Amino acid sequence: MIDSLNAEISLGTVANSQEAVRWLGYTYLFVRMRKNPFQYGSSSTFTINYISPPCTGISRDAPADDPQLGSKRSELVTLAARTLVEARMIMFDQTSGAFTITDLGRIAAKYYIRHSSIEIFNEKFRPKMTEADVLAMLSMSTEVSTFTISVHQKGGLYVCSSTKSKFGRRKSKNSNS
Repeated sequence: MIDSLNAEISLGTVANSQEAVRWLGYTYLFVRMRKNPFQYGSSSTFTINYISPPCTGISRDAPADDPQLGSKRSELVTLAARTLVEARMIMFDQTSGAFTITDLGRIAAKYYIRHSSIEIFNEKFRPKMTEADVLAMLSMSTEVSTFTISVHQKGGLYVCSSTKSKFGRRKSKNSNS
């Protein structure tokens, strides 16, 4: 939901928290929350895992008190916006509820980079980095975990990882160093 909210802010379809709450009402998450709110647990026993920091679950009384789950949607939007602010992907004026996309958020939305990867990049990126440092940082991104490697590529990767050279390229047999 966090990355989807960033994409909507980047596109300009969501400009503030009120629009974001309305937008969340059109998502499949909201459909599931309304259809079976108790699947999302009581507020004392369950947290919705994909929000960082986790928010409380839906209480037993929530559907009766608020059938459209507006307060829960508002809480989810606020927590998602705060997460994007911490990752420096948006600016969020909490008094007016206005969202402003940053260049980092726009790049993440355009290239489908998850907020968790942006958080890693924010933490690890330095003004002067070696190629090895950059590759190590990129390999920590969540997108790398979805890469699939075919059987014929594994042998080449093993050779690259076991060969010692400045740029990670295989040394020629004629090389003295």
